[in-house]
Amino acid sequence: MHKLQFSSFRKSVFAVMCALVMLSQAMTFLLFDYVGVKNAQNLILQDNEKTILSFQSFINQRFLSLTEKAEFVAVDYGFKSAIATFESETVQSALLNYKRRLGADFMAVFAPERSFFESTLLPDSYGESVRALSPLTLKIKERGYESATGVFRVNNILYQASLIPVKAPEIIAYVAIGFALDKSVALDFKERMFSDITFLTFERTEGSMVDRGGVDIVASTTDQFSLDDFLEDINTGDVTANQKYRDFISQIAIVRQDNEDLNFVVVLQKSWRGVFEAYTLYRTYFLFLTALLLIFTIPAAIFLSGKVTRPVYKLLKASERVAQGDYSVRVFVDQTDELGLLASRFNEMVKGLVERERMEFLAYHDGLTGLGNRRLLKQKIGEALSAYKDAEIPSVLFLIDLDNFKPVNDTHGHDAGDTALIEVASRLDSFASSEDEWAIRLGGDEFALLLKENADDKGFVETKAELLINVISEPIRLHDGGYVDVGASIGVAYCYAGLTREVWLKEADKACYSAKDAGKNVFKSFPEDT
Repeated sequence: MHKLQFSSFRKSVFAVMCALVMLSQAMTFLLFDYVGVKNAQNLILQDNEKTILSFQSFINQRFLSLTEKAEFVAVDYGFKSAIATFESETVQSALLNYKRRLGADFMAVFAPERSFFESTLLPDSYGESVRALSPLTLKIKERGYESATGVFRVNNILYQASLIPVKAPEIIAYVAIGFALDKSVALDFKERMFSDITFLTFERTEGSMVDRGGVDIVASTTDQFSLDDFLEDINTGDVTANQKYRDFISQIAIVRQDNEDLNFVVVLQKSWRGVFEAYTLYRTYFLFLTALLLIFTIPAAIFLSGKVTRPVYKLLKASERVAQGDYSVRVFVDQTDELGLLASRFNEMVKGLVERERMEFLAYHDGLTGLGNRRLLKQKIGEALSAYKDAEIPSVLFLIDLDNFKPVNDTHGHDAGDTALIEVASRLDSFASSEDEWAIRLGGDEFALLLKENADDKGFVETKAELLINVISEPIRLHDGGYVDVGASIGVAYCYAGLTREVWLKEADKACYSAKDAGKNVFKSFPEDT
């Protein structure tokens, strides 16, 4: 443990303060205006880069929300029933109802093979809407995508949209949901990120040239945006930074979209004048201090970098590696002052983080297979019930009891039994198709799966259960080169309104017992299949 010495650190702090003053030398003063302007610009550019990432994240979250809402609508039985009629009034009523429920700005449904199209937009915009949505349809039909998203313009309004096929079980139509990108969205983003923002669309005419007549300012939070300057920059390729937009430094973000005919860009702007004005007062102080302390600049700078900068830099780089998940890093500072103590405390903190992560993992995971344990299952069941209660997001619970597992232990030994359990766990983990689907080992030869993919489609779930039985029943290779066979009896229990965690588990357990009684290597649902 380092001994804390306040006196040495006071000297260091004093030296740092002196060095900061002494660094205000003649060269700094002569270059001050140049450096000041560049620093102001760089600060804003760096902030603009972060703002661009934030905006792209903002746009992507809206795309994700649209896709989730479209998926919800596409699997809704009532909506599919309405679509299947292909009656304009019925479909229009369904679209308006779901548009209001989901808070969307527009909805549309169409079946290209039937030349059928209905939308919540005005009828005179149907043709424009079909042309705008066609590239999204091609993404699904020709490339096999499950969904497609993009940006398009209808009636001079810019929309983000997501397109999902409606299946029953084959594709009978496509449903599109969209949010408008208008001034209210721009103002909302400005309030959160303190950046002026302008949405533009344009079409290139010849080569890389953009004609003023083909550019539309969709929305802007500032009246100081110069369209002529923007056109000059976009045509010359200088779109990273400039001062032409009056008092603003600007950057351009290209927004992801599927409509290749429409170029959608976002211009982010921040004023540099207020940042630069702060340098004016310091200029006078620099002139006075430079003449007085120039002689002390070099030794003070050497002392500062050697005494303070290097240890702090080590700690900074180490903390960045820890933030990225590397807990093997350690910092060694050969000092007995506060920096040395800080390095020691940092190393102790990293050890504590490693131990805490290990304990948290053991608390929720099975030690043999690495799958989640019963405690984690109860937590995830609670989350699934909350998701169903809040947003009617369905889930289904598989309770799995291995068949013919005891003979493996009796004939080949417990090591072989552990090998079989680990292999079954690996197959179950691979069977969970997304990050929010969970494979669990309850204990012994009992496992569970909490699934969400098409959980409200009984036929799909039953097919999934049959596939899982086949997957588990495949021979398992032991370390000695031999093979063993186990099977699976599966109890299937669906989520429904008013269900509790305890009842759900009991229903799955009853279904599993029923599968055992039916001869093993089968699945049963609760209530029992008739």
